[in-house]
Amino acid sequence: MVPLIPAWESADDELRFAARMTMSQFAALAVRLEIDAVVRETEAILHCRQMSASASCEPATVARWLINGWSTEYLLCINQAAFAETDALRHSLHWTFPQAYYCVFSVALGYFKAVGFPEIAHKAVLRKFAQEIVDGKYPRAMAFAVSGGKADAFSGLRSTSLPTSITFRPDDLDLVDGQIAQYLRATRMHDLKAKKQDLKLKTKKGARKKSLRQADWEEVSHKMGPTALLHLLYRKRIKANYHDIETFLHPVMNPHAMYAHLLAVVDAVNFVHEAFVVTVMGSAFVRDTLHRLPEHSRKRVMARLARMNWPPT
Repeated sequence: MVPLIPAWESADDELRFAARMTMSQFAALAVRLEIDAVVRETEAILHCRQMSASASCEPATVARWLINGWSTEYLLCINQAAFAETDALRHSLHWTFPQAYYCVFSVALGYFKAVGFPEIAHKAVLRKFAQEIVDGKYPRAMAFAVSGGKADAFSGLRSTSLPTSITFRPDDLDLVDGQIAQYLRATRMHDLKAKKQDLKLKTKKGARKKSLRQADWEEVSHKMGPTALLHLLYRKRIKANYHDIETFLHPVMNPHAMYAHLLAVVDAVNFVHEAFVVTVMGSAFVRDTLHRLPEHSRKRVMARLARMNWPPT
């Protein structure tokens, strides 16, 4: 059961507000990605979707990415156990976001390599994932995205607005989706601005454009592709690695709940890609790859895969 976030006081300073927003966003993601629903929806997709390994698939490469992801997931989990005391856990919290991102990125890339995707760059993988989300190839629980030059073309969400930016209750699915939409919108606007700098759009006289018209923003949007779940984790990984660490140290941040929310997201995303790899590569391949890990580090993945119709023993 996903722990509830605490009752919030008014956001009386910038750090408190940022900490509160982070907690609400990941609590919303954990509610949305409830594992039983993800399992049911993944089974439904696999029942009607034809999937097979690419002729260019290299099993050793697929295995290497899976092991990378699973090993990183194990490190994420042992940090939670090692720093059970609240203050110590809070001071380690900012490192969990890079670990969570690299964990799901690696397992996702294992699947993409199995079906012949040639890229390994982060932006290319994020774009591939987001496009497949928009194309309906993922469970409904994680099939949310936003596109457009104004970050206003949402898909897969019940609601894309909130009464206020800090409004959240985990039992109200409109508010859950509203928080996710807010996170998607902010992430896309951040990425659109970065993409604008990369493109170096010019005026007719050859000067660099200082401000963009709507048509210019749509060009930037088209070149960037949709924004989806992996973009959210990637953005938080950058934030945790390079700046704003104080957000995670604020007393409002509940590190135990934050870990639980983050691990719920990891569970759901990794389960889907693992199920896809089992379908494409076969259960024997995944079982053999899993057994290349030390026994003590297999348990979480084995428990997840046991939700499928084959036991990884």
